[in-house]
Amino acid sequence: MAENKWLNSIYPSVKDKDTARKAALQGFIAAAFCSVTTVLFATLTKAGYHIFNVELYAFYDALLFAVIAWAIYKQTSRIAAVAGFFLYTIGRIDAWFAFEPKDFLLAAVIVLMFINSIRGTVAYHRPKPKR
Repeated sequence: MAENKWLNSIYPSVKDKDTARKAALQGFIAAAFCSVTTVLFATLTKAGYHIFNVELYAFYDALLFAVIAWAIYKQTSRIAAVAGFFLYTIGRIDAWFAFEPKDFLLAAVIVLMFINSIRGTVAYHRPKPKR
């Protein structure tokens, strides 16, 4: 039984509106994490600490991820969930081609969270079957 709980936290089952909302909130968490960490690293870069190769236009990325997080949280937006997935995935691929591939496990977890968000938002907006 513990194995199902662990699997359900990674890839939650989506049976009704409540479970769909919980799965969608994973995208909110992922987008909020991306927004906060991007602001942190862009601010450090602006202050002169070049920890990662972050450009100052990263503030726009952070704002975009914040809007995506808000849209997923408030309206469980399918468009926002898909946009978050593609924005993050394309950003990771671009960074891996520009530099060497790093943080693969973290990237895989965030991509999975966005995928769960897509699953949850699609299921949340699916019409109820008529009986």
